[in-house]
Amino acid sequence: MCLKQGVFKTKITLLAKKRRRKIGHILISSFFRKATNIAFIRNFLKSKLQKGLERLNLSTLDCFLLLNPETYLSWAKLKKQNQQDARNEFNERIRKAFTHLEKEIENGRIRCYGVSSNSLCLNTKEYEFVSLESLWQIAESISTRHHFQVVQFPFNLFENSGIRESNLSGNNSTIAFARMKGLGVMVNRPFDTFIRNSFVRLVDIQLNESALNVNEKELVRRIDDTIRETADIEDYIIEEILPALNTDKAEKKAIKKKLSLSVLLEKYWKKMSSCAYIQELQSTFFDKALESISKDLLAVSQDPDYNQRWLQRYEEVIRLTFNSLNDYYLPRDYRRIQTIRQQLNNTYYGLDQKQTLSQVIVSLLRSTEGMPSRYDTYAAIG
Repeated sequence: MCLKQGVFKTKITLLAKKRRRKIGHILISSFFRKATNIAFIRNFLKSKLQKGLERLNLSTLDCFLLLNPETYLSWAKLKKQNQQDARNEFNERIRKAFTHLEKEIENGRIRCYGVSSNSLCLNTKEYEFVSLESLWQIAESISTRHHFQVVQFPFNLFENSGIRESNLSGNNSTIAFARMKGLGVMVNRPFDTFIRNSFVRLVDIQLNESALNVNEKELVRRIDDTIRETADIEDYIIEEILPALNTDKAEKKAIKKKLSLSVLLEKYWKKMSSCAYIQELQSTFFDKALESISKDLLAVSQDPDYNQRWLQRYEEVIRLTFNSLNDYYLPRDYRRIQTIRQQLNNTYYGLDQKQTLSQVIVSLLRSTEGMPSRYDTYAAIG
């Protein structure tokens, strides 16, 4: 059993400074300032591990992964910090985290640990590059009998720099170095990839002719209509419901800031690129935002039944918007997948046409030169 936790992960909040006019991006960086303290890192990891064990009803985890530690480097780049200074600080935080995880192994709560990162396979010139060799050296400096045994990174048909990019000493790739050191490799996103900045899910799509030949103008009209209704509901809540809430100005202001989903939809719906991206955005951001708005508003409402009806309509209209967005992008996804299948057939002779696209991709990944076997990939775990 493996658990991932984001020790250095930042929180990004999107707020509309002026509703339906301008949107600002605010990055909250207090997490990084706190993380310089070894006590904070120790307590954070201890707490997350304990919650994970309780949730899974276990006393011991096979593996604990630090999730996306490179977000610290992204923050440092945004702040225009010297790259070497940022990397030194990053390595120190990794050392502190690894030191604590070795103690968790002594306490019998985990058997090994590792890192899950999107930056392990980048070119060395990239600011956010995370060197597997450096991670290994940090673990070795803590103990020659350390338990840093697993790494995870994206690897799929289009993102294959884990083998292709020679970014470590001795002209080694990340996967070559992992094999050399006996590290277990866990593949992340084998079917989710980015193609020309579009998020694409590499699975077959079943689509009937009516869904393929949709009236795009009608769909655009439906999307625009539901976004306008979303904005109208937000305006009504702000102008009519917020003033009557039984709370102070600061709480009302906080709720008002959250009532900006129409701004995000209006600004970004034409850039969502695929149904997979839309579904991810809906589940990880919009659904949680709606839940938060409803919870905050009803907690201080003097007429909860009346306000609940407005909130239900608010949620319903946003769901209708996402349904229309899926209808709009689904034909594009279908045509893209058909093009990929045709390109694979043209490139690789003798592919089994009865296999699904995901089966073809797994077969191709396993046959890629330098790709570890199933045994090599998971041997280090446990």
